[in-house]
Amino acid sequence: MNCAVRISRRTAFAGALILCGFRPTSDALAQSEVNLVMHTETFRDAASGQWIRRFSGRAAPREAFIDPDTGAVVRPRDLFPNQNDPFAINDRLQLGEGGYALRTLDRARLGMAPGRDHQSWAMNMIPFGVLLDGSILDPSGPWYDGGPADPNNPFDRACTGWEYEVTHPVVSQLVGVPALIAGHVQPSGMFHYHGYPRLLIEALRSEALARGKSSGPLTVGYSADGFPVLDYRFAESPGGRLVFRFSGYVLRKGQRQVVEFTNPATVPLGNHDGLYVQDYVFDPRQKNQEIEAALAQSEAYFGLTRSALRDGRASYALLDQHNGGVLGDVEGYQGSVYGCVLTPDWPMVPRLFAFEPDETFKQVIPFEPTGFGSRILKVLGVSEGRRSLYDNCPADLRSIRQWHERPPY
Repeated sequence: MNCAVRISRRTAFAGALILCGFRPTSDALAQSEVNLVMHTETFRDAASGQWIRRFSGRAAPREAFIDPDTGAVVRPRDLFPNQNDPFAINDRLQLGEGGYALRTLDRARLGMAPGRDHQSWAMNMIPFGVLLDGSILDPSGPWYDGGPADPNNPFDRACTGWEYEVTHPVVSQLVGVPALIAGHVQPSGMFHYHGYPRLLIEALRSEALARGKSSGPLTVGYSADGFPVLDYRFAESPGGRLVFRFSGYVLRKGQRQVVEFTNPATVPLGNHDGLYVQDYVFDPRQKNQEIEAALAQSEAYFGLTRSALRDGRASYALLDQHNGGVLGDVEGYQGSVYGCVLTPDWPMVPRLFAFEPDETFKQVIPFEPTGFGSRILKVLGVSEGRRSLYDNCPADLRSIRQWHERPPY
């Protein structure tokens, strides 16, 4: 049964205008305008009465990061083009009018969250969201077609349902994703992240501390289906206990076999090793066991230490299948709201939508090769739109794309 729940009417938005997720004080505005490129605001749509979040600014990463591990300056524009990604970052792309015109229904503002029996939405090559520096979150990869990995198979021409995991070392090298920033550039020049944007998040954390925010979840962006995107660790209170949120996904065991939403006639050979998205499964019980084993063997798991857990200085919990959960003290919201979380463990960036993504995010890669969409696709170097994902599957395999018998979107 399709089930959604509302958290509380107390989740009213704290002010109609929010810049980059911060309350609009003069200090916050000055800090945001200096360090961030993306701007966001919410407004009540006159026709529908719904609260809408829209975005504007440059659809590109910031100029430079400081790697906290080495102190080195990392400039994304120096990393592209590279041998396997021959495209430069296009700084003229815009999130707002005159560009992608991105917006979404602010479901967090409405207190919405997926329930236990909620039916997820497949990504189907739709970007997951946008980060506070203007970069796009788009973890989707090319698809297995029965032969060697081919980066030029964005629409699953063989309808296998097996998607290459771009953060896997074999695939990241194939498509030119530097491990340092976990992202790369499309033919259009759009830089996007496939994995955990560590350098950006560390920069946002430092800026939050500079403006006096030392506790509560760190907002790093917003999802295409209307929720804040948060980092996986935060302090409950200034100087208080650290809270970690990890994913509930684990690698499947043994040799690959048919899994849900895949073609039984084209199962890739080999063991589940993380080369494909479908090598992973949501299994919180097994994940808890793996975390406890890591803490016992190496004393740590992605920043969580065994000693801190034992002494009560830290705690952890697992997220739902959408890599999300209900959290309090999220900037820009009152009460507890549902948020999507970026994690250092797979999937890093969520791979499912809890609700239908907004039409504007669907058009980042257009559905049909007509009108303006055809010009975008030409820039992307492909002649087909996302509709090909559906057209490439015969009727008896349409469930690979059309989850829960939904029409193409």
